[in-house]
Amino acid sequence: MSSYRSIPLYGGAVTCDLPQRFADVSKLRQVPDNQEVWIDKDGFTSIIFDITERVGEPGSGPEIDGRAMTTHLEDMVGSDIDTVKIWNTAETEFTRMQEFQPPAYTLIATQTPHASNQASAPDFTAITMTLLRLEKEDTDILITINVPHIKGEYDADEVDLELGKQGKLIGDAVEIAARIWETFEIKDWGLLGTCIAPALLVVAKAARRVTHELHGVVVSAGLMQKTVKVRVGGQKWNKVINKWFADPKHYLVHDPNSSLRTGDVVSIVPGWPTSKHKRHVIKNIIAPFGTPVEERPPIPTLEERIAEREAKRATKAERRMKAKEEQKQ
Repeated sequence: MSSYRSIPLYGGAVTCDLPQRFADVSKLRQVPDNQEVWIDKDGFTSIIFDITERVGEPGSGPEIDGRAMTTHLEDMVGSDIDTVKIWNTAETEFTRMQEFQPPAYTLIATQTPHASNQASAPDFTAITMTLLRLEKEDTDILITINVPHIKGEYDADEVDLELGKQGKLIGDAVEIAARIWETFEIKDWGLLGTCIAPALLVVAKAARRVTHELHGVVVSAGLMQKTVKVRVGGQKWNKVINKWFADPKHYLVHDPNSSLRTGDVVSIVPGWPTSKHKRHVIKNIIAPFGTPVEERPPIPTLEERIAEREAKRATKAERRMKAKEEQKQ
């Protein structure tokens, strides 16, 4: 049984219990303002608290919140979503927030990395991700516990999620998550509306995504409005015959100004979802095909896209306020 202590997060605006053996990563390196990262001093487990902008449509329910969980999971793992397998999803209750009754859900998943020659590479990483949805504050709070399973550091015979065998490391993570659900409390609700503005959250998320930039070739353009299909090259290791094979992936990419043409070599990055299957946006054209770049509509910068989105959100909020005032009258 782990020994716990109450930890002030975000300068005391949020509190919860964490194991004594976990240390604050911000004392070792810089952490984004909307994150708290804690790591096990005696192992490899990490806990990440992330205050982020609410995703998905208004309202709540298993379908709406399920899609939001999928969006956050895809945002977290980026282009490696094909390496993730979800084993269990369940509704979660935060004991000290019962009077608000916010919807919350937890999933348990595993991520198996692509073949690597590094001895320290984990066999897989267990992910326990809890999503707390605060619609009134237009905020999602993610609590993610990552547990790398490195050969020699765990007993493989104890882990078989298909049979319900979690093993010690995943069992410890579930225990930590349960303690967080019991003790998590928001002391300063102003943190969600003023200390971390939505625009800054988008920028912080974009900064974390920079490592997921992909290069590919446009294979289809002009068939869908503001959407192109991009093929990104890749390889897959066949462990039976010990050989690499081509394994390209295709992405639907948001093209805000219809700037791309079939054959362009482009750079794409993850962005906020613009449709059910569209999770990436064009960053720039590396090598144009046909029409010169100068003769095409310009590609918006990240700052321009954020400003446009915030303007749309402000207009939408204004319409809602007017509708409420008309209903009162």
